[in-house]
Amino acid sequence: MIVLADMPALTVPDLDLLISMFRADGGRSIIRAMGLGMPGNPVVFPKALFGELKGLTGDKGARALIRAFDLPVVDVEIGDGALIDVDTPDAIEAAGGVIVS
Repeated sequence: MIVLADMPALTVPDLDLLISMFRADGGRSIIRAMGLGMPGNPVVFPKALFGELKGLTGDKGARALIRAFDLPVVDVEIGDGALIDVDTPDAIEAAGGVIVS
């Protein structure tokens, strides 16, 4: 599972749901969190893609891998938790965070 560290709306029940969907599928599919119908994070990948994931560099993410491999993708709607990330000070404040100098 790839989980971004800057996603404050993501909850333990969200993670539990993605894990249970992965297990229910027997670990054969890519399980992708969705927010309001849009793909987001986290994403659970089958072991068959671990080598490819390790080879990723830079900030391009695994989106290209999802498109490149002929594996089923199961989209799981979890709401805002899949989309809200805080990459800037403004985004931190918009998500309810406080920046202390």
